[in-house]
Amino acid sequence: YAQPIPRSTRPSLIGGRISIVSPMTTKQEQRAREMTVSWDAGLCILLSTQEGINAFSQHCAREFSSENVRFWVAVNEYKAKIDEESYPHCSTVDVDTDDDEAETSDAADGKESRESEIYKMALYIYASFVEDTEHQINLSSKHKSDLKKAIDSRILCKETFDACQKEIFGVMARDSYPRYLGVQKRQKR
Repeated sequence: YAQPIPRSTRPSLIGGRISIVSPMTTKQEQRAREMTVSWDAGLCILLSTQEGINAFSQHCAREFSSENVRFWVAVNEYKAKIDEESYPHCSTVDVDTDDDEAETSDAADGKESRESEIYKMALYIYASFVEDTEHQINLSSKHKSDLKKAIDSRILCKETFDACQKEIFGVMARDSYPRYLGVQKRQKR
């Protein structure tokens, strides 16, 4: 059964969202939380269309942070590929890491195995955005380490990049998106 809400904490409807207001919460803290929630929702909506992705990518390119959007899109493509292939949940991928032999074998077979394609996509995302590269995203060392372990062990699933994608989404929502909104607002004047 549900626990009763203490009288000192009352739910209120703010901007279409339920917010718990506690006497311990300052109005400034509450406003900061609400802004973060609304920016996250707005960024989700913006990134749900190709037009929105393009507009936000152009903005991020001007800020020298386009790698964040490109990483976010690449991870979504990885997840879509797994859905498309009906890939089993968190399976060990059995692929030959010698690219020359793999390409020869793949050419002889006429097409790559789905495991090999998924592994190559994961490896591409890791090599392009996580390792020390020109387009490296800013991830915590824990997320980098966890991702490296998953790639090295070849235990890949749809959720392989989730923690990293969530961290980068947070960076975009806190940093780039508010500035994007400011630019859009100024352009409408």
